[in-house]
Amino acid sequence: MFAYARLDYSSRLGEHGILLARIHALADSLDALAKAGEGKAKARIDIIHRILESEKGLFRLRENLEPEDRPSLYRVPLGDEIQEVLEDLGKREFLVPERFVKSVERHVGHYTRPENRATLERCFARMPRYQALILEELENAGLPSGFLYVAMLESMFDTAAMSPMGARGLWQMMPETAREHDLDVPEGWRQLPPRADKRTHARASTKAAANYLKSLYSEFGDAALAMAAYNAGASKMRKSLLGIGDTVNVRDYWYLYRMGRMSDETRQFVPRIIAMILIDRNRERYGFEE
Repeated sequence: MFAYARLDYSSRLGEHGILLARIHALADSLDALAKAGEGKAKARIDIIHRILESEKGLFRLRENLEPEDRPSLYRVPLGDEIQEVLEDLGKREFLVPERFVKSVERHVGHYTRPENRATLERCFARMPRYQALILEELENAGLPSGFLYVAMLESMFDTAAMSPMGARGLWQMMPETAREHDLDVPEGWRQLPPRADKRTHARASTKAAANYLKSLYSEFGDAALAMAAYNAGASKMRKSLLGIGDTVNVRDYWYLYRMGRMSDETRQFVPRIIAMILIDRNRERYGFEE
């Protein structure tokens, strides 16, 4: 009986390896189609269907393997850590696309270069002023704590930050979006003292941003997609989802990412956030003070 049990277990291990190799091969095929450009939507949808089906089988098998026998799911070193971050954001039992993992690696490298380190050091120095406040408002809104890093990416925790387009404050909200979420932004705000614009107020702007993120999270049901919508705007995200023409797959961030249905700026927004989470969690590794 024991021999049969070991044989069955070995069979599951072998099947796990086959499924993982199949998923990587399918992902490589999808990347090749992406490089080929537009006009390949139907082929992409077919490959994504097959990836999702293989992922279901893979994670069913993993549940029945001993923890020490579960091999890494990724060919890229940071993959497992990125998976953990995304599980904290509520996404489980799926494989992060390798292109996404490589994007995160590139952004980690960018933020930790010698010429960029001072910016991140100033950000970490400001972080204690706002972290508890932001986490409190996120909790009040029922949002994952990982949304804290949206503010980190947007402003480096600088309440005075302002973009050339007119976004301002910790959360870099545009005037129209801020007003929609009960934040007072006077007409002619550029000519007024900064404190007249409530986007420069940490508590008020965080409450408004949390309300906005809550509405995005409620609508899209996916933390990464809500983050992407914060960057692109909800209407663009809806348009991207409606333009897929696939009624079978779950409409989450990863489906849009694999389909190439986001602008490059929005496509890189979530990898940048994950990069900042990893650096913050591993400050000593990257040469920053704890």
